[in-house]
Amino acid sequence: MVAIKQAKRILVINSNKRQVIYIIHAQINLPAQKNSFRLLHARGQQIYHINGSQQAIAKNWLGVNDGNYIETPVTDMSNHQVSRNLRKAPKIENTIQVSTPDAKWLQTLPENTPLIVKEDY
Repeated sequence: MVAIKQAKRILVINSNKRQVIYIIHAQINLPAQKNSFRLLHARGQQIYHINGSQQAIAKNWLGVNDGNYIETPVTDMSNHQVSRNLRKAPKIENTIQVSTPDAKWLQTLPENTPLIVKEDY
């Protein structure tokens, strides 16, 4: 998978044929880097992010190494309901925010699937 920050998309690529097989619209709040992240076995239905007295809630989460997550936002850090439009969703650090159907599909991917985050493609 390749997450492209400026395009706000994740491209799922068939590595054997080197072609894009699925495009996910996303709010990417992870830093671009040369080494790939890896999807973890950890995944679930609901997760809480807490920073001091603030908290956010997300659904259908998938763990990514180094304390990162792919998830569907439900509330922001001020515990306010999040719009279904990801372009309006407030950023939560260390996450990639996607729609519910996309999050559920991503949860089916195997552990150790590589995820490369790029600034542009």
